[in-house]
Formats: sequence, structure tokens, C-alpha cells
Amino acid sequence: MSPDNLTRWPDGKPMLCTSPNRDAKTPYSDMIAAHCPKAYGWSKQDQEPGNQVMQQCAQCSGFTVTFHSAV
Repeated sequence: MSPDNLTRWPDGKPMLCTSPNRDAKTPYSDMIAAHCPKAYGWSKQDQEPGNQVMQQCAQCSGFTVTFHSAV
């Protein structure tokens, strides 16, 4: 993973890896899919046949997303 793809907290500690191009399939998204098949590696991954990620749902609502810091 390239240091350019690393997002850091304000104190400089690594937070997460960031895709260099979220709207296209790239070597980065292929790596994500190989290690975490249910995680999004790029924005249209849910439209690929046989994907294992959550499907987009235009009629879905009422979800709450909560982020927790790794302490």
C-alpha cells in the first residue's frame, strides 16, 4: 500500500487506507476485494455480477451509521 493512500488522524497516526480512484476498478480495489469481499473497494462494486457487498437501495431509509474510533 502506498503512503499516498494512507489517511491519518490529526496527530499523524494512521486512520485508514483511501482508494486513489473510488469510481473505477483499480489494483487497490482488487486488493480490498481479495482481503475483504464484503467491503466496498470502489463506488460501483455493488453492480458487478456476483459481488458480495451490500446492494444499493433507492427506497431504503431509516439506517443509522455509527463510527467508532479504534482506541
